[in-house]
Amino acid sequence: MQELAGSGVTGTVEVQKGTVSFTVTLKIKGLVANSSHVNHIHKGSCPGSPGPIATDVISALLPLVADGAGNATSTTMVPHEFVLPAEGWYANIHAGPDLQGANAKSISCGNLRVA
Repeated sequence: MQELAGSGVTGTVEVQKGTVSFTVTLKIKGLVANSSHVNHIHKGSCPGSPGPIATDVISALLPLVADGAGNATSTTMVPHEFVLPAEGWYANIHAGPDLQGANAKSISCGNLRVA
């Protein structure tokens, strides 16, 4: 995961591939203490070729909830076979708990690859 727009938010995204599902684990640091962040899977690559939310997979990942030090971890099982489309998939973290106004700003992203 790399920071976007000078946010300082970085971390890792790991994918564990199952037979008919995959698990995405985000380990993030640099968030505002005790904040909550919506995140999901997008088509494309980040930052090079960002695309829309991947609505053909269950694209919503569990929210990231930062602790008092600004660190957060979430693990989401996605009930979809992990077959990357030609344009790729990436995890995208937004500035707030929903996609309203300034909360929609992307603050970190990372391309999905099998660990």
